[in-house]
Amino acid sequence: MLNPLFWLKAIALSTACILSLSAVPTAFRTLAQTFPSQTPEVMPPLDPDDKPPTLPAGPRDECLTGENSPSLIPLLPDLNQKIGLTVSPHPSIFVYIPQTLAETALFVLIDEQRDRIYSQAVPLEGTPGILSITVPENANIPPLEPNQTYSWTLALLCPTIAGIREANIYVTGRIQRVENPELAQQVSQATPQQVPSLYAQAGIWHDTLHTLAELRRENPEDTDLTAYWERILTDVGLADIAQAPLLPLDSEPATP
Repeated sequence: MLNPLFWLKAIALSTACILSLSAVPTAFRTLAQTFPSQTPEVMPPLDPDDKPPTLPAGPRDECLTGENSPSLIPLLPDLNQKIGLTVSPHPSIFVYIPQTLAETALFVLIDEQRDRIYSQAVPLEGTPGILSITVPENANIPPLEPNQTYSWTLALLCPTIAGIREANIYVTGRIQRVENPELAQQVSQATPQQVPSLYAQAGIWHDTLHTLAELRRENPEDTDLTAYWERILTDVGLADIAQAPLLPLDSEPATP
């Protein structure tokens, strides 16, 4: 039986765009389960010719400082399959960053041939929260191709006794770009407040989070948007980080 409909109060949504959030996780998980099982977790090579080394797990207390707090967590609709969909050639990926001694995180995106598409060193300020990494529109960075599955890793570069930064705490995920002309038409005719619901109903995970996060940044006092975000994360098993703040965007990412 479906849960009650969750309404975005004070936002003029048409009846067709009202979202039953209880059905959204099912849509996300059903799409994720059509993909093969996740490959063993390895750190994508920084250079195409490098062999992908398997990383050690590393003791939690070497880098993470918050007691009884969540660890590094990818925001994905199914943490077993570890895949999310996007319609964007330049999508955003979200990861929960815990309290950590690491001053930098390294993001790497590779294609099906394990060639590096993009890498970015992200400065951290030690504040736990949800980090978003967007593949930028850049002549040197190829857009994601439709119907191709890409793998990504985000690793904390943790300081060691010797002063060497090691990527021994990391998470991985996969992302596939899909084409949906009907959805694109609906989005083009919708208001910004309606767009997250349209993506959610279509099972387009990354764009649901991206558009909703943008609305939250633009309307930080809107408690309905916050509740909407928390409900989506809770319903896909991410309740522990549903109330974590969105970390500030870094307009000038460092180069690894």
